[in-house]
Amino acid sequence: MKKYLICLFVFLASCSSGKIEFYPSGGRLKNAKIGTFYQQGLVMRFQGSGEVISFISSNFRAKLTPDNSGLDIEPSFMGNEKNDFNKGSSPNELVISGVPRIKGVITVEIVAKTYASMYSKSQVFTKKYQINVE
Repeated sequence: MKKYLICLFVFLASCSSGKIEFYPSGGRLKNAKIGTFYQQGLVMRFQGSGEVISFISSNFRAKLTPDNSGLDIEPSFMGNEKNDFNKGSSPNELVISGVPRIKGVITVEIVAKTYASMYSKSQVFTKKYQINVE
């Protein structure tokens, strides 16, 4: 009986750990050029006990710094006309697009959260990327 309780505890503990992975991995995105259209897709994958999360306004925010960079970031299912990712779009994809107006480094910060479930608590995840504009 004791073995069964230990196995049950280990199983429940492993179910309660969640992890969000962002793709592309790493902290750098492809370089951009001033005055040339730029587009980059980002995908978020959740690995955990089955929570479903998506990029909706109540559970994520994304910020591009500096504000006057000329780039925008939004979920791919929002119907962006410039978006080529709509063919396979899903609620866990973001698209950075636009025409860069400044030279230097643009920082992208994404904050997403999971909702609590029977097996896990709510968690907040942060991912930062950099885009080098030449």
